Amino acid sequence: MKIQEILNKTDATLIKRKMASQKLIESEELRKQAVEIIKNKDTEYSLKALMVLEVLAREHFEYLKPYLPSLIIYGKEYNDSSSRRCLTKIYNFAINSANKFESNFNLSNQSKSGIIEQSFLWLVSKEKTAVKVFCMQNLYELREEEHWISDQLKGILEKDMAQSSAGFKSRGIKILRKLKQ
Repeated sequence: MKIQEILNKTDATLIKRKMASQKLIESEELRKQAVEIIKNKDTEYSLKALMVLEVLAREHFEYLKPYLPSLIIYGKEYNDSSSRRCLTKIYNFAINSANKFESNFNLSNQSKSGIIEQSFLWLVSKEKTAVKVFCMQNLYELREEEHWISDQLKGILEKDMAQSSAGFKSRGIKILRKLKQ
């Protein structure tokens, strides 16, 4: 079976994305094909592949561990908010997986740097709220990687708070409170 056959049957509904992610759990070859579609920015299938990988990462991140460095590199090429939302969520699941006490997954310094770079870039760009919210969360969770992250994140949040959406303000206020503790 090819990944395109699975993605043709997939839409944005959670049930369809879960069904597709189950197929990827069962096949390393399908996971490789999905990442290859993302690498090639296949306009017909890349967003669907990202949506399926997001569900896979949420429920079974261990299957995406070997592909995370590639997803960080390929993520730089995506300009649409829907793809970026999926990518920021996948990055968040990676950070959470690495931070779990019982986890044997370590996020490499290169991967952390890539996530930090992308998150700052997308946080300050003209981007939809969902992407910005996950970017600020990723930066907050990686704040101890570089001494300057907390100050830069505070500055951006304080500057952008007044003209932002309710969702941005809500998450921004929570993160600012935590940063000021």
